[in-house]
Amino acid sequence: MPREDQVERSRVDVTTAVTDCLYRYARAVDRCDWDSVRACYHDNAFDHHGAYQGGVDGLIEDMKIRHAQLDSSVHFITNVLVDLPDPYVALVESYCLCYLRRRRQEVSGAQQLTTVKCRYLDKFTPDARGRWRIASRMVVLDEVCVGEVQDSRPQAGARSERDQKDPLWTFLDRGADWNSEDYASGVEA
Repeated sequence: MPREDQVERSRVDVTTAVTDCLYRYARAVDRCDWDSVRACYHDNAFDHHGAYQGGVDGLIEDMKIRHAQLDSSVHFITNVLVDLPDPYVALVESYCLCYLRRRRQEVSGAQQLTTVKCRYLDKFTPDARGRWRIASRMVVLDEVCVGEVQDSRPQAGARSERDQKDPLWTFLDRGADWNSEDYASGVEA
């Protein structure tokens, strides 16, 4: 029988790995990085994601269609609670707050902003390499609000993009050589 400190260390390690996967999922969805979304799931995972219910490949195709209409998507994942009923199963409840802004359709500049308050109920299991990934997910909707907004970001400064043009990718590619001064001087690529 494992010692109490070994059990606690295992719980902390699993919680850290699961939380990292959830955060990577949020970034991947917001940046339309569909390969990274796929990497958060087991190949045979099932997702009950609102109107979509099925496997991960179908989920990604559904997301591609829905997210093609958006020029901004931000997912905040919090309150990650992990229960370990078995050493190889993590039952995870997390809260998610999403801000989804539709592409500008009108000359007025007004855009539709959808705010989604939900929770993810996830069953995580490790893959063959020991990475904890989503085996099954249910999105539980708490509230969906739709309103009209006007994007008033100033033209100066780094701007968020939903693809490889986002500053994130240069930041990650440059690694230790990255410096925010490069953006001030116009050296972005």
